[in-house]
Amino acid sequence: MSQPLYQQVADQIREHIQNNIWTDKIPTENDLCNQFGVSRITVRRAVQDLCDEGLIEKRHGLGMFVGKNDYKLLGSVLKDRLFDKKHIEHKLLQVSRDKNPSIFIKEMLKLNSEDKMIYMERLAFHKGEPVDFEKIWIPERLDNGNLFENISNYELVIPALEHAGISISKTRLMLEPRVVDEDLSILKLDKGSPVLLLWRIAFDQNENPVALIEHLLTNKGSQSLLHFDFQNS
Repeated sequence: MSQPLYQQVADQIREHIQNNIWTDKIPTENDLCNQFGVSRITVRRAVQDLCDEGLIEKRHGLGMFVGKNDYKLLGSVLKDRLFDKKHIEHKLLQVSRDKNPSIFIKEMLKLNSEDKMIYMERLAFHKGEPVDFEKIWIPERLDNGNLFENISNYELVIPALEHAGISISKTRLMLEPRVVDEDLSILKLDKGSPVLLLWRIAFDQNENPVALIEHLLTNKGSQSLLHFDFQNS
């Protein structure tokens, strides 16, 4: 099944930004309509998706500009570098209340002994193959009632948190190459397979950690786990 037209337009705009064709101001909606031969409704839907990703910023009275917030760009750039974004699909595997998170989780999110967590698991597929096993921890006090729905519907976790009303100012990234020490059936990996463990900690405007995201990435659908190009992020 072919992509919806607005996604095709979003992909073309994204490529222009990541290839440094547009480095500051984005053409107007009318110009984009003419350039891509589509309606204004299609352009607006594409632009909104890119705004949610942080690739585009709208400035009142000035127009549209390339986003400058690296934390928003990272998730999009990472998956674009590892996999062909047009073929990425997500599946929500689990949502639960984690009443006893590990010491590591508590330290990363600065929790006290009484804090409870929302815990989620997602699996990303590239052309039908599992490539990214995500675990997400969010303090229960931040759930406004629609957080689960936002995580389910958004491709990227950080824009989903913002759409749910959790304002993010930055994220901290930790990378660690690993070798699987036992069979990992959820990613169809055998013992000894190489993986990349990626941790992201999201912070609010007051520098408080509000989410911890763990990615376990395979090398399926990518040239190499350990070769990244973040020059455009």
